[in-house]
Amino acid sequence: MLGKRNSQRSLFQVPFWAQELIADDSFYARMGVFWRQVSHDEDLAGMYEENQGRPSIPPSILSGVLILQYFDNATDREAADKVRFDLRWKLALDLPLDNQGFDYSNLSRFRSRLAEHGQERYAFDALLRLAIAAGFLRRDAEQVIDSTPIYGAAALQDTYTLLRNGLRKLLVAMGEKDPARRQLAKRLKLEQYLGGEKPELDWADPEARRAHLQELVAGAGRLLAEARSADLEAGSEAQGAQVLLEQLLAQDVTQDDAGHPIIRRGVATDRVISTVDTEMRHGRKSASTRFDGYKGHVAVEPETELVTDVLVTPGNAYDGEAVEPLVDEQAARYYLRPQAVVGDQSVIDAERRHALCQRGIEPVGKVSSQRLGGRYAKADFQIDLAKGAVTCPAGHTVREHRERTDQHGRLRQIFTFPRELCQACPRRMQCTTAQRTGRTIQIHPYESLLQAAREEQQTDAFKQRYHAARSTVERVIAHLVRHGFRQGRYFGLAKTLFQALWAAAAVNLQRLMTLLSEREGPQALRMVA
Repeated sequence: MLGKRNSQRSLFQVPFWAQELIADDSFYARMGVFWRQVSHDEDLAGMYEENQGRPSIPPSILSGVLILQYFDNATDREAADKVRFDLRWKLALDLPLDNQGFDYSNLSRFRSRLAEHGQERYAFDALLRLAIAAGFLRRDAEQVIDSTPIYGAAALQDTYTLLRNGLRKLLVAMGEKDPARRQLAKRLKLEQYLGGEKPELDWADPEARRAHLQELVAGAGRLLAEARSADLEAGSEAQGAQVLLEQLLAQDVTQDDAGHPIIRRGVATDRVISTVDTEMRHGRKSASTRFDGYKGHVAVEPETELVTDVLVTPGNAYDGEAVEPLVDEQAARYYLRPQAVVGDQSVIDAERRHALCQRGIEPVGKVSSQRLGGRYAKADFQIDLAKGAVTCPAGHTVREHRERTDQHGRLRQIFTFPRELCQACPRRMQCTTAQRTGRTIQIHPYESLLQAAREEQQTDAFKQRYHAARSTVERVIAHLVRHGFRQGRYFGLAKTLFQALWAAAAVNLQRLMTLLSEREGPQALRMVA
């Protein structure tokens, strides 16, 4: 049943004893004044059975512990110890000196309870709604969106380990009890995979590796044939393990000319990189920087530097794909409809420009004008959409074009300059290296939006606005990273999102308390809540 805070004040309340030890303007002292008035036990009463069982640890206290845990980047054991022994944490949680704390396992159970009842956004929502009510966030305020890697908690696995673990997961899932698993493994000659031990192998010997791969693929084939004939229940753990093993084979294994299995060259699209966390992916933030895990996408209001929403995607997701979900979720949850969204080239691309304009939101971002190999970029050509003409830097104009359908089913116009014209042009080496054709210019379906953006980004007003917003979001992300945002604690996308939301809540709490103190003085922490 729901446990509640004791409203009776004690002689051992920390503020009386800690006046000379903890500064009044510290995060912990301000949280001690503020958090108890933000989070109430009744907010989460729906997570507990009414009048059944022993009273729980008050959820307002556990919620505060989670905030502090992410703020101080502490483990569950460390957090439980700090509740019991750390004077700063007792002050922040408004607990008396003689409070005995609790076992660290309560934190894991509390997180599971929050997720089970759809309350994983509890602290983030409460603080953001308070910021709106206090007048810090205008509902139409401009926002800036950016992303940062979240390194997965699971280890990266090679092909051999992936296949071995995939075999074992399916073997275990298909046998409900240990004897059944062993009988199945013995019949299919797969006993060596039940234990999960790494085989003794000379990994420096290519022939030994080739033989081991052949053994793995053959064993996987026998087990998958058994699974398909068993017609596993849809949505069951066994069917999930079957799908995983099939995916591992398809992404990493191919055949040589003799029909023998070999490891596929290159990286397959959407490649699974761990059987422990199957939602992790290879990701890139630049051509030279790769990471393994997830991407954390953050929306920030630049004036207050408050995080207005957080989204987590697999590491291989394109940054722009997060823009619409972030904008739409804020509209649904908080009725926030920004008048403008600022982002870099990977966030505000042509697709997002169109999508935001459809929502009545101004897209603010640069359009690439990079010169490939030092040659003329598309931006160096004059494109007259009204007349259907393209003029090159040398002054030659073409109107003839062909059309093709892109991956989204939209028509793109392709203008190609005559080969003879380009071959004879004195600027040819600055423009194209094509031998069979002349220079080609492709017109995007949203070319008019791109043209307007290219023109706007040359203005001083755009440069000032863009750089100010970008520096703000980078500063906020750096703040999130200091509180553990970039290092995943848990396996799976849902749990990683949970961590990101609570880390963002900790950062928002600190920022909101600062804003209130700056605007109305320290007593505002009591009054506004």
